[in-house]
Amino acid sequence: MPHDRNGKELNPGDRVFGKLYNTKGPVAGTLVHINPSAETCNVRVAFVDLQKAEEVYDSAIVMKVHAGKGEVTYPGFLQVKQDYGEAGQLEKVEAIE
Repeated sequence: MPHDRNGKELNPGDRVFGKLYNTKGPVAGTLVHINPSAETCNVRVAFVDLQKAEEVYDSAIVMKVHAGKGEVTYPGFLQVKQDYGEAGQLEKVEAIE
């Protein structure tokens, strides 16, 4: 099985944090697939992203973004996404009990 950047073995269902291939910035998510025979592009991570909505819906979430000295508010929604990455670029996050 592939290991994270700290040498911990990764398994499907593990919580991870790090940079993925096609997603801007680091993400926190759940490891949903591992390809142990691959050196790169060997994991897939599912995560929730907050997206700006073009229209206002009854179920929209109001997002507040701090811009300069003020605050901008606009409607948004949660979207479940998946992206590929490399196990060695992720960090396994241990559950706090």
